[in-house]
Amino acid sequence: MALVVVATSRALAANKETVTIDFAVKGELIAHKASAFARAISTTEPPQEMLSPLHPILFRQPALDSPAKYGALAIYPRATTLKANVLVLLSEGIKFDGKFPGEKNNWTQWDKNLDALVRKSVSSGQKVQWEIWSEPNLSASWKGSRDDYMVLWYRTVKHIRGIDPQAVIVGPSMGPFDAGWIGGYLKTCKDYDVLPDIISWHEKDPKGDIPAHVDQVLNDCWQDGHGERPIIIYQNVPEAQRYSPGFAAWTIIGQERSRAQVALRNKTGEHGQQMASLLSAKFEPRAPWWVYKEYSQMPGRLIKVSKSSTVDGMATWDEPRKHMHILAGRGRRYVPSTRAGWIGVAKHPTSSLTGSIDWVWDKFETTGIPDELRSLGKAVIPGSVIQFAKTSDGALNKPTTQPADALGEVEIKLTHIPSEKLHVIARRIAYSAEKASPGPQKTLEKDVNVVQKEAKFTLPKFEEADAYLITIDGL
Repeated sequence: MALVVVATSRALAANKETVTIDFAVKGELIAHKASAFARAISTTEPPQEMLSPLHPILFRQPALDSPAKYGALAIYPRATTLKANVLVLLSEGIKFDGKFPGEKNNWTQWDKNLDALVRKSVSSGQKVQWEIWSEPNLSASWKGSRDDYMVLWYRTVKHIRGIDPQAVIVGPSMGPFDAGWIGGYLKTCKDYDVLPDIISWHEKDPKGDIPAHVDQVLNDCWQDGHGERPIIIYQNVPEAQRYSPGFAAWTIIGQERSRAQVALRNKTGEHGQQMASLLSAKFEPRAPWWVYKEYSQMPGRLIKVSKSSTVDGMATWDEPRKHMHILAGRGRRYVPSTRAGWIGVAKHPTSSLTGSIDWVWDKFETTGIPDELRSLGKAVIPGSVIQFAKTSDGALNKPTTQPADALGEVEIKLTHIPSEKLHVIARRIAYSAEKASPGPQKTLEKDVNVVQKEAKFTLPKFEEADAYLITIDGL
């Protein structure tokens, strides 16, 4: 059985994949909404030369004053030099009595410290956004009941707006995404006239459908009479993908496609100001940093892209220069691997990166079980599926790493091209684990003929966890 599983996985993996870009379908200007970061800076770190090229638009920082160099108000001047907004997380820094603010109706510390912080912001002219609590739906973060949280929300919103009627308040910042939880929260807020100015939540699933989640919340807001409100998405970076340029590209692409206002790369398990693992401890750029840098510099209007099973892409049309820019990232599906930390983890029924609903093995965390054997998984409980994967893998008597060429080639197909010939330059951002990355390396430069308004070319050595940057001239 184990040998059949592996042999079939390799056969499936070797199939060529095609990412199609339809030049005839263009959308809005790229907004660079994913250039936002959580707990990313202090008053002095990281170095400015590592921040400026990313063109950040928002920093989510703790409210704490000790150590002050990390506090939101302390880093505000530095953020403004980068033309970035600041989001203040009150639950990280505002002191309170008890297990949660308002326990046993004790509000003394919370009210006092909140009042001082908001007045300090107003008196110094710092126009920040206020986030009251992070993940109030989780017992690890919020120790009271849901009703206790709503009392905190009501009291804090009224307090802030009593000092600054123009204050921008963000919430509920729950996670993972739960449309029902968000909908119930918004209805309660409407009843008590404390609706947030910006709706926020945490995306924790690497394969979560961010555009669909945003559309669902916006549609619910319209139906429930809340009005269409801006949305901020916090993308939690799983430990296994913190160094992956492919994962960085996948998340950026989904965030940019969505109707969210801002999409933020949330902090990882690191200690220090490394921009959610984009930088090493010595502030050297890792591979994902280069993805964010190149993304932040992509100009023009978005072009329609149809992804393949392991590769997603984003394309823009720079009309003044007549250039097309493409960012692509690769994940992995149904192929055992230990590269980039993509370990064997069976998932519960949920949406995969391709949108199907079924027992899925994430492109970023796979068991290596191919499609034709998925039916076996439906006949057993999740624990049995995991054991089945382990048993099959163990029969090989070696790690689950496949040869470097186990994944198939990736073809880029351009349609509705008005020219007869294109000039293509492709640069690869290779996965380099926690080490510093040299950045994009050119792997392809050639002219490509256009036949019946279509052009095709293959990206060399596009491995799992890698990203690609492509520039096309001659359009």
